[in-house]
Amino acid sequence: MGEANSIGREFLAPKVTRMTSIPAEVVAAHRLVNQYHVIIRIEARNYRGSFATLVFGDNKPLIGACHDRRVDLIYLQDPGLCTGQRFPLWSI
Repeated sequence: MGEANSIGREFLAPKVTRMTSIPAEVVAAHRLVNQYHVIIRIEARNYRGSFATLVFGDNKPLIGACHDRRVDLIYLQDPGLCTGQRFPLWSI
């Protein structure tokens, strides 16, 4: 019975997204009125990705931009980041 029920069904494997760790460091972190501005320096000299390919894990910013190995992030709540701290960042 189990075999008959599986005839004609396709079993699809879940899509796996490959992520690459990007070495990054907090250059500045400060409060701007009701938001927090954080500047991140990507240490990989050959990084050419866009902001849309970056993955932030649990500490996801409200908005951000990436240009010339610099990432500017805006948070509504204090992200708890300090200048000189390693920043967990990945690219898909």
